[in-house]
Amino acid sequence: MNLEDCTKEELIWIIQYRCFHTAKDFEFDILTYRSKKVRKAASFALERANTALKDYCELIRPYEGKPLISVPDTVSHESAEKMKYVSAS
Repeated sequence: MNLEDCTKEELIWIIQYRCFHTAKDFEFDILTYRSKKVRKAASFALERANTALKDYCELIRPYEGKPLISVPDTVSHESAEKMKYVSAS
């Protein structure tokens, strides 16, 4: 039998009676686990945003110092999409 085969009620029983004696025994571990999940998600979002920003910079680089009107519509639209992705992360 695997833990995946257990019901929620059975898993709670195992945790309460086999692993811990008081709530304080596992509070730190649970908070650490939650913190790691948040940090991992934030790191992933930062990587996605960084990649999108680099792509945006590469698209716009040839037009630095030039009037906005000189940027082709396709580049403007594609770079705007990249920035949407950055702000959504």
